Amino acid sequence: MKLGDYIDMVAPPDIRPPAFTLPDNTLSRLPSNPGSRPKDMVPWDGFDDEIVNFLEPYIDKEYPELEDKFGFKAATLGRLAPVSESQVMDLARRVYEDPVCRILLYLFGIQAAFYDHRATINIGNPDRILVRLDPPQSPSSASAHTPTNEGGQKARLVVEFKTPWTLELPDDLAEVYNKCKKNPDHKITRTIQQIYGYMCWNDVRVGVLSTYTSTFFFQRDQKLQDGLRVSRKVKHSDTGLRSVVAGLAYVCHFAMMEEQALCGTHILSFDGPLSVIYAGTWNSRLKIPWNEMRIVVGERLSCGNAAVVTAQLRHREYDKKMNDRFKKLVVCKIYDLSSPESAMDAQTELDMYIRLKRLQGKYIPTLYAAGTYWGMLRILVLEKCGGPVPLPPPPSFWPQARQTIESLHSNGVVHGDVRMHNFTVNRTNPSDVAVRLIDFARSSPPDKHEFESLCRGDIDKFDDLRRRVEEGSNKGSGYDYGNGNDDENDGAYYGWD
Repeated sequence: MKLGDYIDMVAPPDIRPPAFTLPDNTLSRLPSNPGSRPKDMVPWDGFDDEIVNFLEPYIDKEYPELEDKFGFKAATLGRLAPVSESQVMDLARRVYEDPVCRILLYLFGIQAAFYDHRATINIGNPDRILVRLDPPQSPSSASAHTPTNEGGQKARLVVEFKTPWTLELPDDLAEVYNKCKKNPDHKITRTIQQIYGYMCWNDVRVGVLSTYTSTFFFQRDQKLQDGLRVSRKVKHSDTGLRSVVAGLAYVCHFAMMEEQALCGTHILSFDGPLSVIYAGTWNSRLKIPWNEMRIVVGERLSCGNAAVVTAQLRHREYDKKMNDRFKKLVVCKIYDLSSPESAMDAQTELDMYIRLKRLQGKYIPTLYAAGTYWGMLRILVLEKCGGPVPLPPPPSFWPQARQTIESLHSNGVVHGDVRMHNFTVNRTNPSDVAVRLIDFARSSPPDKHEFESLCRGDIDKFDDLRRRVEEGSNKGSGYDYGNGNDDENDGAYYGWD
């Protein structure tokens, strides 16, 4: 099949507005933060010419591997009138992502896949990310739902989806944004802030905003400091080299071939004194000026509903004496507040740390500070307290771990997620390890009628976990003994010593 015929065959179906809609939780309800928006948005001049120059040499060539594996199902999905963002995204996956992955593979030998944000360790929760597959996978799995790459992969491109009935995208997005960017409550301002944040925090140069019926492509350019280039509005009905598939293939190839910035260069900070909602210290004689501190992101450790990263705290003044005084290696847990589920987990975890303050530094990590960044991220700055539990665990691990769980219960809190990756050990002295319990997003202070049974549930899970580990097999255990990337694994590591 010729490439041109393949692109024309995709033919994304029309979708009709549903009779009813499910709540759309993907549209950020957070007011835009003035410091977190692109200062200007300019048209991506020559966007269509770049696509033509990129794909025209291949357009009439035959590629036997290209074939229709999506048309019938996509047309069926379109007629079903999707009512939620996830259903719209599933349709887009079939008519945009799958064909592009095949074009990248069979024309350029690039094995790539689109996943949700949990496939790599990102800051924030973009709807979809593009990664290069390593080790190589078969073409049939090139756009599978289930991520197979480990956390070492880096997102090359971020995609944010909205439904066309909750966000109407204008024909000239740059003009509308530049007019409304000072209005923090405008839908367009909030949406652009969201995708711009995902691009900046993860050192990604290319981003996509799509409602399925309308798609825009963005590019961060070093010549445009704090600005964005934006393509024309690409409609789902556009065909040939003006289609969404052609545009997406071009920007994905660009993202794959572009030299990527290294992780660990992004600097976070709290938005100001009012955004610091919890202020602590690691030294009772030292008061930390948190609104003046900088958080230099280092190694990205794990992901789930939050990203867990190591970081170096520094004072904003480039003064050696000042930096020596406040410099500290920490672990940060970073939640995306634009996601209701993530925002709820962030609040739960913060509430539990405050409630369990007397246990901090002994049974659980010390919480140094908590606040917001760009109005979109909730950052918990935590003690760097050890690494994952080795298998088999040292003999002193099991009694200490049980004591840690019981200490929570004695303070009126049920952990709710007792698994091996929610413990850390300080291995500086292997014969006498210090055990900490982490990840309190599923924790709760239940009422007195449920408390006893839920506490017993924690202990039963712990006893079952110990039995399975000591049996030397975790097959079918339901527990993740490693660092994993499952949706509940928000922090398997809280830093190596």
